[in-house]
Amino acid sequence: MVKRLLVLEDGTVFEGTGFGADTYVSGELVLNSAMTGYQELITDQSYKGQILAFTFPVIGTTGINRDDYESIFPGCLAVVVHQLASHPSNWRKQLSLDAYLKKHNIPGIQGVDTRKLAKIVTEHGSMKATVVNEGDAIEHILDQLRATVLPFDQVRQVSTKTPYAAPGFGKSIVLIDLGLRHSVLRQLIARGCNVTVVPYSVKLKELKDLQPDAIILSSGPGNPHHIDSICQVIDNIDPHIPIMGIGLGAELLALAHGGSLTKLKSPHRGLNIPVKEVATGKVEITSQNHQYNIERDTLPRDFLITHEELHDHSIEAFRHRYLPLIGVLYHIESSPGPRESLYFYDEFMDLIESKSDERREEIWS
Repeated sequence: MVKRLLVLEDGTVFEGTGFGADTYVSGELVLNSAMTGYQELITDQSYKGQILAFTFPVIGTTGINRDDYESIFPGCLAVVVHQLASHPSNWRKQLSLDAYLKKHNIPGIQGVDTRKLAKIVTEHGSMKATVVNEGDAIEHILDQLRATVLPFDQVRQVSTKTPYAAPGFGKSIVLIDLGLRHSVLRQLIARGCNVTVVPYSVKLKELKDLQPDAIILSSGPGNPHHIDSICQVIDNIDPHIPIMGIGLGAELLALAHGGSLTKLKSPHRGLNIPVKEVATGKVEITSQNHQYNIERDTLPRDFLITHEELHDHSIEAFRHRYLPLIGVLYHIESSPGPRESLYFYDEFMDLIESKSDERREEIWS
């Protein structure tokens, strides 16, 4: 097997062996502590342009199947693991992780001390890294890495270019694609919704012409400040139309209403992150992938913080006291991960129904 290196911008070098495609990449290195669900995470467009490192010691045990994709194509640049399963086995398996990465020209490296890697990233925060075959001088690799400019247009890359429909006979939902996960569509279709997916660059008039019962802003990759132009669209949507933001969508919803965002010292990436419901104290285990915190003191008084992370007390979900707005920073569709947060979809459906009742009363009063 080819010898491969993981080189961090601070000069740390991890030696390992290569799998997947025989190529090299540079990008932002991020960690995920998930024990399962590697296929969903690799195909999650929230990781667009990032090198995805798994802290769980063995990855690839069940191969790749047709059912667990979160998008048609993978999102990450490269995959870093401690050990790649040599003989994946599962009744749904169609190909190995190694073969899947080769097919999509994504390099992988195994044999990395991911515990040491996690300590470095936790202490220093996110950093640039390169996955490259052994051969070039480390000084040359570092010079190129430090000169690498990270992308800032990930949402433009992953958002649909044209609208498309997932037809149904229920509530009409416009879903703004910032890096849409298939599982969000699955949850809406399961509730009978008539879904129209539109690009992130959708204009206000185009939204009005679709006459939606509600709007959802999907999760997605990158820095929300790089696409804050969408905040103007959000701010001018009819205030009686229910809006729900998930992940990046929730961050943009907060920005549109005057909130400020800062980077978390320890980004939330994993499938076992505890979140507390403020009103009841109930704790649910959640699936997360976000690195920005909504500054509590910057939200308007009419915003009610409903959920917070159990350890660092950062905001995880909010509502408006009077307007039909919901924002949730974690993956309520839970794919992969615990399914304790699916009730948000039901609550949003109830919110849509209550607003429909109000409109009917206005018409007939």
